[in-house]
Amino acid sequence: MKRRIPKLLLGVVLGFTVSAATHSYAEVKVSAGHLVVSEGHLVATGTVDVASGATVSVPEGANLHANLLQIRSDGLVMACGSLLTAVFNEGEWIADCNTGSTLTISGEVTNWGAFRILGDTVLDMGSETFTNHGLLDLMTSSGPAPSGLVDFGTTFTAETPPPVEIGMNGSSLRMEFFAPSGRRYQLEVSHTLEPDSWMSVGAPQDGTDANLAIEVAPSAQEIRSFYRFRVL
Repeated sequence: MKRRIPKLLLGVVLGFTVSAATHSYAEVKVSAGHLVVSEGHLVATGTVDVASGATVSVPEGANLHANLLQIRSDGLVMACGSLLTAVFNEGEWIADCNTGSTLTISGEVTNWGAFRILGDTVLDMGSETFTNHGLLDLMTSSGPAPSGLVDFGTTFTAETPPPVEIGMNGSSLRMEFFAPSGRRYQLEVSHTLEPDSWMSVGAPQDGTDANLAIEVAPSAQEIRSFYRFRVL
């Protein structure tokens, strides 16, 4: 007699944790609440479906294996572990891992939402294809962009950050750029460009996935000033 593999269906719950063992299901549907794969293995022979408003966390040391990890619009995955699955993202993916950590994805990724690699986290996909139609944020990653990146959307790296538009508003200098959320941005000024000469101007600003505009009024005594934004 063939053994049936159960389905894991999570409804309106505060949280559900998979830990310290291997748990196998035909499919996993997280319709609400928060599923945490903590130091264990979650295996789905079918799809792990993260609905709008639901969250799945795969921290360092944890593993998720599936045929497909599907994140619906307004669904959220927070992952720093190892994933053996194809990914279809219409929601948000956040990898904000410990210093020097790596997020490993063994499977093709299609991104229509926001895919944020924060801190110095490295995204390791080997030669797998990452097709981006949305936002891919790698600005502070210590690793390169995926070698299989096919970019139809917007990708930011340390080498290609958001462009800054500069203009004048009366006597004030106005600087504006698209600021992805999940990060803070600090305006700095230098009068010499020496490495230790940069000073903060005002308080850090939060990114909101919208344009961020900052105005400064240089004093008449300043012969020259250089400005930059530092991503925190």
